Amino acid sequence: MPTPAQPQHQATLRQPVSFGTWLLLMGVWVLLIAGSMIFSVSQIHARTTELMREGARNVFHTIVAARQWNADSQGVYVITDKATSANLHLKTPDRDIVTTDGRQLTRINPAYMTRLIAQAIARNSNLQVRIPSLKPINPLNAPDDWEAHALLSFEQGGSEISALTTRADGNQEFRYIAPLKVVASCQNCHSEQSYKIGDVRGGISISQAYAPAAAAARQEIIQTALRHLLVFALLAGLSYALLKQLRRRWAETEQSLNAKVQTEKMASLGRLVTGLAHELDIPISVAVNAVSQGKLCSETLCRQLEQDEIPSDALRQGLSSLQHNANQALRCLHRAESLLQGFKHSSLGINQEESRRFDLAELITDTLQPLHDIYQHCAEIEVICPPGTEMSGEPGLLEQIFTNLLRNSVQHGFKDGARQGSIRIEVAALEDNTLRISYADDGAGMSAETLTHVFEPFFSTCPDSNGRGLGLYICYSLVTTRLGGSVRCDSLPGGGTHFLITLPVSLNNPKNQ
Repeated sequence: MPTPAQPQHQATLRQPVSFGTWLLLMGVWVLLIAGSMIFSVSQIHARTTELMREGARNVFHTIVAARQWNADSQGVYVITDKATSANLHLKTPDRDIVTTDGRQLTRINPAYMTRLIAQAIARNSNLQVRIPSLKPINPLNAPDDWEAHALLSFEQGGSEISALTTRADGNQEFRYIAPLKVVASCQNCHSEQSYKIGDVRGGISISQAYAPAAAAARQEIIQTALRHLLVFALLAGLSYALLKQLRRRWAETEQSLNAKVQTEKMASLGRLVTGLAHELDIPISVAVNAVSQGKLCSETLCRQLEQDEIPSDALRQGLSSLQHNANQALRCLHRAESLLQGFKHSSLGINQEESRRFDLAELITDTLQPLHDIYQHCAEIEVICPPGTEMSGEPGLLEQIFTNLLRNSVQHGFKDGARQGSIRIEVAALEDNTLRISYADDGAGMSAETLTHVFEPFFSTCPDSNGRGLGLYICYSLVTTRLGGSVRCDSLPGGGTHFLITLPVSLNNPKNQ
């Protein structure tokens, strides 16, 4: 069963991103850039440290390889000079020899060779190489505190250790140390120290000034910061330019939309005025006709009174006709006033009619009586309402609903009198303190397509007639908005139309409670 269409609402233009929102987005972007910068700086420092560690590790492996070669060769002999003197800590009978041509040679063992290599490295770079041991043969190889801690960890199974430390002069240096383990060839020189193969005999300690690496890291950090700043500036500039463009376009679109809205408002106002005039046409026409009839009757009575020819029965009949016309004109004027109040209620949503208790059956009778001339030539109306059915609220709202439904039946269901039929209005009290009002006619009915638009404002199936498509829209607005109820419409082509309205017994506007 088709659901009654809801009144359409005009779409509004959504404002683009405001300057404050743009600043908030820029703040978020600043946080993201700052986070990226912090991560990049930490990566630069980590990479710098790893490069220094890898360099020290390569020096360590090179020295270990050279020591192994020396040990496998059981030492090498070099010419004794001022730079290379005899190793006083080497206790072997063939430490010093003389060649046949009289040159003095001294034997260089792995430890002595390492010291000579360390001296050569120190002369040509900022690297310092030592071979500390917890049981040094040479006192110069005694470890400092950092080296001693590392050597002890090696004896517990530790591997290489590196750290960034501070010298006594306040400068930072990178330190690296890895263990030297006893192999078979080491026993030639260290047999008296009771080392076993695989024991940690000491380590190779490498120290390097951190300042050159730190300078290179700072340069890379500066370049990274400039790149981040450039990206932020480009994004901020582009987004600000885009925001200005969007705001300009929005302003132009809003101006155009406002112009269209004003045009539509004026057109809607014209349609509303025309619809209002049509709604008021019938009661005012009936009132004018009643006043005209009363005027003719009063003129006739006046002439007869002047001629003293009027009998008492004719006088009573004339006065009764005058009273009837006056009452009919008064009812129609009240009807017109009710229509105006209804339009105010449906369009402005203000409550100007005093809320009171009223009898629903009397209200239906009073509503139908001034409309008798509209429907008498095409429809018979049957009203079923339990006696004493009372409600609280504004009776004028229900009067307008019944009036609009009746006029809709006459105009569309009965084709302005071209088709004969009947209308049934039935009221039933429900258990949940609500009333169900059934309004049904056996007129022409509506198609499924028409039914989907039945409650839309200004929708009419007879655009060339006096109707402006406001009647059922006002009914829907009054029931759902003003009275806090619901309304449903069912219809079939040729099968009539049925409106089912459910209302609370108290018709006070929910919005005003």
